[in-house]
Amino acid sequence: LTWLANRSALGLPEDRRFERVTPENKFTQVTLGDGRTFPCRILDMSRSGAAVRSTIVPNVGTPVTLGGSRGLVVRAFQDGFAMEFSHALTEDELRQQFGAVA
Repeated sequence: LTWLANRSALGLPEDRRFERVTPENKFTQVTLGDGRTFPCRILDMSRSGAAVRSTIVPNVGTPVTLGGSRGLVVRAFQDGFAMEFSHALTEDELRQQFGAVA
């Protein structure tokens, strides 16, 4: 918490594996394990995961597919969730699937 509170004031970088980006193609769909699909909006993403606004909020640990990328829900919040991809996407995969450049 101390790091979080002082990060901006001290000019510290984010403690993340990959830089966050906002994709050109913000609107896509999320698919649940049973095949149901729901429209969603990508808030931000990186090569390792994404934060998504959606009408559904799956439980933490739920397998989901965003666009064509599989992963697990790692955090839920009001009107959305964050997911971690099963494997880190390459910059080419980010660009092809979401129009995002890391």
